[in-house]
Amino acid sequence: MGLELLSVSDTCKLKGVVSNQYTFPSVLTACAVVSAHSFGAQVHGHIVQTGFEANMFVESALVDMYAKCEDLNSARRALETMGGDNVVSWNSRVVGCVRQGFERKHCYYSRKCTREIRVLMISHTLLF
Repeated sequence: MGLELLSVSDTCKLKGVVSNQYTFPSVLTACAVVSAHSFGAQVHGHIVQTGFEANMFVESALVDMYAKCEDLNSARRALETMGGDNVVSWNSRVVGCVRQGFERKHCYYSRKCTREIRVLMISHTLLF
């Protein structure tokens, strides 16, 4: 399904269909599912060109995509350039660290998340 969505995304782009804050997260999720890092990075460039980089859901999808594609440096950069901290984006980062086996970073980001957005508890996602 992820590859099909990427193909549809390319076709839409070629036909002049404009992406927005609803389509970008879906395409980035598809990139994460099939580990299409280079395509996701191209989508990131398109997001910047079209001005949607400040949308919370697009930003969170970027963090999630980079983390799931094992590019934690880009995930960190995407997280650090976000307009505001939120539980969704921090959860994407924490889950990315856990999936890649970086439990210490998970603990660090959990503590940092708690401090920076002033929440008493954060939810932990069960990984299957």
